[in-house]
Amino acid sequence: MKRFLLVAVLSLGLAAWANAQMNTAVIIDRLFNDDPDSISSHINAWPTVLLTDNKVDGDGAAPDFANRHAWFVSADGVSELQIPLTSPWLVEFDLTLIATPVAPRKEAGFLVRIGMPWGYSEGYFIVNTDAHEVVAFGWPFPFYSFNANHGLSYNAGATIKMGMQFFKDPADALYKVIYCANGTSSPALALDSQGLFTGWITPGGYLQVQIDAWNPGNAGAALFNNIVAVPEPASIAVLGLGVAALALRRRKR
Repeated sequence: MKRFLLVAVLSLGLAAWANAQMNTAVIIDRLFNDDPDSISSHINAWPTVLLTDNKVDGDGAAPDFANRHAWFVSADGVSELQIPLTSPWLVEFDLTLIATPVAPRKEAGFLVRIGMPWGYSEGYFIVNTDAHEVVAFGWPFPFYSFNANHGLSYNAGATIKMGMQFFKDPADALYKVIYCANGTSSPALALDSQGLFTGWITPGGYLQVQIDAWNPGNAGAALFNNIVAVPEPASIAVLGLGVAALALRRRKR
């Protein structure tokens, strides 16, 4: 009886966790806003997110570097979801990055925040238009280049499937990531300075368009299509019911 009650509580807990899962996105416009009079827009239609920025030609006032727009996974469409580090997840999407012109750089891909004592640090897994890179970087996240390791490259206008998996490896108790691009995966790579983490992580994506001074035709757009965020709410709930059913079967025996 005690075992059945324990599993029933576990099942309810899993169902409750499902209600706070990654089932939509929240848009954060103008994380960088060096050209405030550019024409930006977004569409948030999960599992699709579109970010655009047009007329990114600067205003002549420093800083005059780039505009950045982002989205993060959310449970309510209002605030970013801070996932406990102990909860593994996988996020993937089909990314199409459009650039006019190809240079100066347009970039897009994953933007992941992880809790730190001062707030958070950020990791990136991106493609860009001028260097044709498919690359991950950003302390404490591990660096990895698909160009150097697998010969992959990216051209503006192409669609690339990108994925990122985060988990705690039971073999050594380290938090690790696996990057994936067009079906090719990195090894499981450990994050740095793990003693600093404050217990949460938030995956998402972004578009960044560098300013091309006095060029009103400078623009970029990033389409994140077929976004998959696992564990999904339904998957977690079904898992809980499955565990309960299994326990019930064993109890009857």
